[in-house]
Amino acid sequence: GTFLVGRHDTPAKMAFYASGNERLGDSVIDLNLGNNLNGTSAKNAPIGVFHEYRADNAIAYVTPNFSGFTAAVAIIPGEDSDVGGSRDGIADHYSVGAMYKGNGLKASVGYSSYDLDGPGATNADDWEVVNVGASYTFNNFSIGAAYEDGSNIPSQYTTGNKDNDYWAAAATGKYTFGNNAISAVYTHSEREPDSCNNGSNSCDTELDGWGLAAEHNFSKRTKVYAAYASGE
Repeated sequence: GTFLVGRHDTPAKMAFYASGNERLGDSVIDLNLGNNLNGTSAKNAPIGVFHEYRADNAIAYVTPNFSGFTAAVAIIPGEDSDVGGSRDGIADHYSVGAMYKGNGLKASVGYSSYDLDGPGATNADDWEVVNVGASYTFNNFSIGAAYEDGSNIPSQYTTGNKDNDYWAAAATGKYTFGNNAISAVYTHSEREPDSCNNGSNSCDTELDGWGLAAEHNFSKRTKVYAAYASGE
């Protein structure tokens, strides 16, 4: 296997990408919000409704490949600060992931737990995130789906992070012909805070998004593409 120390993707993020559902990363149809431990609202990105995290202080182990199966585990010490305090535990955050690739199928499951307080809160419950995904490639087609579920998520809408729930789902597809490809994605997400600053639940957020992209690959390192995304 492989040991990794330093700045690296969490095993849960590794698992998300291993599912094969990211069709055109770093574009407007990217499915992820980016390095986000602050509960950025999904309404800020019409397609990017999935969480990902690249840790600065990861201590990780990745298993060898066993007939297409791999797994990874990481602890992340001293990564973020408490409100009014500091982090110094060996496992402030931790993450695990399991991945499979073979016979046209990619599948994965990931889990992360973050010892992180929300804005204005202390001693709040850990933020927990689970993601599962799979895709299947046959001939020139690839189809897939992904799902994420989170609890105790910090949010700018609340005074703490206890009982704030969030889930997101996506359906993706890609058709490849020669050096060209056409991709399509659809996402849906829902955030359900236990309370709002105004004392009501009117800040619950639901979001539907979709995107299309076309690309041409000149080589493994060079491509041109056009992409469009919309969400509401």
